[in-house]
Amino acid sequence: MSLLKSAVKYSAAKSVTDKAFGKGATSTLVAASLVKKSNDRGRKKRQK
Repeated sequence: MSLLKSAVKYSAAKSVTDKAFGKGATSTLVAASLVKKSNDRGRKKRQK
Protein backbone atom coordinates (compact mmCIF):
# COMPACT_ATOMS: atom_id res chain seq x y z
CA MET A 1 0.00 0.00 0.00
CA SER A 2 2.78 2.45 0.81
CA LEU A 3 4.28 2.00 -2.67
CA LEU A 4 0.93 2.94 -4.17
CA LYS A 5 0.74 6.02 -1.95
CA SER A 6 4.24 7.07 -3.03
CA ALA A 7 3.30 6.58 -6.68
CA VAL A 8 0.24 8.79 -6.26
CA LYS A 9 2.29 11.44 -4.43
CA TYR A 10 4.94 11.33 -7.18
CA SER A 11 2.31 11.65 -9.91
CA ALA A 12 0.77 14.69 -8.22
CA ALA A 13 4.15 16.29 -7.53
CA LYS A 14 5.31 15.61 -11.08
CA SER A 15 2.27 17.30 -12.62
CA VAL A 16 2.84 20.39 -10.46
CA THR A 17 6.58 20.57 -11.11
CA ASP A 18 6.06 20.02 -14.85
CA LYS A 19 4.00 23.21 -14.88
CA ALA A 20 6.58 25.11 -12.83
CA PHE A 21 9.83 23.85 -14.39
CA GLY A 22 8.72 22.41 -17.71
CA LYS A 23 9.00 18.74 -18.58
CA GLY A 24 12.55 17.61 -17.97
CA ALA A 25 15.13 16.29 -15.58
CA THR A 26 14.79 19.19 -13.14
CA SER A 27 11.08 18.54 -12.75
CA THR A 28 11.70 14.85 -12.11
CA LEU A 29 14.36 15.51 -9.49
CA VAL A 30 12.23 18.07 -7.66
CA ALA A 31 9.19 15.77 -7.67
CA ALA A 32 11.26 12.87 -6.29
CA SER A 33 12.68 15.15 -3.60
CA LEU A 34 9.19 16.29 -2.58
CA VAL A 35 7.97 12.70 -2.27
CA LYS A 36 11.05 11.72 -0.24
CA LYS A 37 10.49 14.62 2.18
CA SER A 38 6.81 13.75 2.49
CA ASN A 39 7.59 10.10 3.22
CA ASP A 40 10.19 11.12 5.81
CA ARG A 41 7.65 13.34 7.58
CA GLY A 42 5.16 10.46 7.62
CA ARG A 43 7.77 8.09 9.01
CA LYS A 44 8.66 10.51 11.82
CA LYS A 45 5.00 11.02 12.64
CA ARG A 46 4.41 7.27 12.98
CA GLN A 47 7.47 6.77 15.20
CA LYS A 48 6.35 9.30 17.82
